[in-house]
Amino acid sequence: MCTQPTLYGAPVVQKRVTITRPPAPPMGDSDVLVLHSRSTLPDSSIVGAQVLYLDLRLSLSTVGSASVNWAFAGLRETVPLDEMEEDAVRYRWKHTIDSHGCDEPPDEGTMVERRDKNGESIEIETGVSIDPETGKMGLYEEVWKSEHIPSGTPFAFLISDEDPDRSTGFMGVLGPHAMGLWQGPAEEAFSTTYRSEPRCFHAVRLRSDNERFRSEEGKLHAYSKVFSTGYQMLDDQLGKFVEELLAREREGKGLWKRGERLTLWDSRGRVLTWTVWDAAHVDN
Repeated sequence: MCTQPTLYGAPVVQKRVTITRPPAPPMGDSDVLVLHSRSTLPDSSIVGAQVLYLDLRLSLSTVGSASVNWAFAGLRETVPLDEMEEDAVRYRWKHTIDSHGCDEPPDEGTMVERRDKNGESIEIETGVSIDPETGKMGLYEEVWKSEHIPSGTPFAFLISDEDPDRSTGFMGVLGPHAMGLWQGPAEEAFSTTYRSEPRCFHAVRLRSDNERFRSEEGKLHAYSKVFSTGYQMLDDQLGKFVEELLAREREGKGLWKRGERLTLWDSRGRVLTWTVWDAAHVDN
């Protein structure tokens, strides 16, 4: 196990409320969930701070079925603002894996914290990106809301390589949410040779049957599948990951250390080894 620098702050769950691409009105027809690890710096708004993230955006059809609209994962880095703006912070999201491929322009956006009409805290992200309807670059505005995760809740993030920039698999468990994103088959993702050609993209998302990780009586809540692209290997790996986390909590064992290697089996008997990027208990 290699020694890794300390991480700071608290992990974050964000859900997108709406997206606006002027002159169109705000839209909220997608189920967008983002899981963030803790930061590499004490203040994540400091230039150079990095967090690991998994972003899954599901399109919701009128018949109730879902499909991947967009999904990507990697490191988010705080970068200098183009112009000084009070209380603003600018991020660059590195798409180490991306369901659209990795040929899109750099993903950067400016975030400001505001209050909605109910007085609740929201974050407004603005920037320029490709409009999927037109294929052209255009302005966008996204409204995000963070989900409260109680103190003491265990969480963990895994990557398929010791270097997140070379990882082709990412998994995270935080509060009632668990997510796995994968680009390429197992044999490729866990090989020592990085492949740059287009690869199949897979996703799976689980959710606890309760907003809290534990009941008031201390019982651990079960997780059920919300969405999957049907890649059994990834489904198995995320399921085993959740099982291991629940078992450690139930038995009173400590969580994994950062940089530790975690071996999980899939239903075909294949052994896959992950690296722990972050694991601890939420300390709000």
